[in-house]
Amino acid sequence: DGSAGLGGSITLDPPGGVYPSGTVVTLRPVPDAQHRFDAWYNGDIIGNDVPVSITMYDDHSVTAYFSFLDNLQFSPAFLTPTDEKLYFIASTPWTGNELWTSDGTLAGTHLVRDLNPGPFSLEARFISALGSTAYLFAFYEGDWRILASDGTIAGTTPIAALQGEFPMSAPVRVGDVLYFNTLGNNTASIWRTDGSTAGTFKIEESSPPLSYVLHDLSGMLYFTTNDPVDASVPWRLWKTTGTPGSSTLIYESSQIGDVVDLDGIPVFSADDGANQ
Repeated sequence: DGSAGLGGSITLDPPGGVYPSGTVVTLRPVPDAQHRFDAWYNGDIIGNDVPVSITMYDDHSVTAYFSFLDNLQFSPAFLTPTDEKLYFIASTPWTGNELWTSDGTLAGTHLVRDLNPGPFSLEARFISALGSTAYLFAFYEGDWRILASDGTIAGTTPIAALQGEFPMSAPVRVGDVLYFNTLGNNTASIWRTDGSTAGTFKIEESSPPLSYVLHDLSGMLYFTTNDPVDASVPWRLWKTTGTPGSSTLIYESSQIGDVVDLDGIPVFSADDGANQ
């Protein structure tokens, strides 16, 4: 039994609705004019995969939900442009908070993938871009992971798990690499990713955890650390090439302020005990 909410219909291939046992039936949602398909919901299929198939060994009920194109009251967050599209997290009653995309038109604004199928919200943080690909952090399949998306269902996949750690801030882009910091069980880390699984790994780790603040200065990653144990010089400024063990100490102080780029030279405020 295939049913659809107002705004569309479902096609069955092969048609008919009654089939011999073992028949594979492919279902496609067909929105009416000025409507969009949002998700399968309240039946034997949930999510937004298109098309979907069922092997008929028993009775099945499937429901498709459609919305008006201009029904966009869903509190978007983490709006992030890539070279081609806008990505953001938004919510509907039948998908919860999930990843959406837009090309700047109503018809081109839609759910990318219902990663936590059904009305249950995906726990997600931050979206970043490298070229035409969006990257986000999400609690997916039992761990925090970084996922890549090209705006399609098939092209929205996890590339690396964060090994039980939690993303602490939006990534900093340095050239064609994203750097981000995480916090785990008595551990803090700096990671890098170039968008591939092999190119996603830790470059720094501290236990007890340090507080990391990352900066892109003329194509080089600099970062400050705050050490809760060392009361004499708790703040340090470092630079790194982005590989494990490559960090170089630049300066240490009882206080380091914001770090900015002045024609390739890091400029910052500090307290050396006599002057600030």
